[in-house]
Amino acid sequence: MTLEEIVRGQLVRVVSRPEIVGQVRQVSGKGNVGIMVNGSIRWVNPDDLEVLHV
Repeated sequence: MTLEEIVRGQLVRVVSRPEIVGQVRQVSGKGNVGIMVNGSIRWVNPDDLEVLHV
């Protein structure tokens, strides 16, 4: 995904680690995406994310 495609609140999955699913919380100045996973924020490269359509 590109940063332009990412919307706060989206449910996303980490492609390289499919067991990690979270909700987009913020985007850092360095271009990483913070997703909420089990109550903590995990920083992920946006190229490694896919949107889950529920």
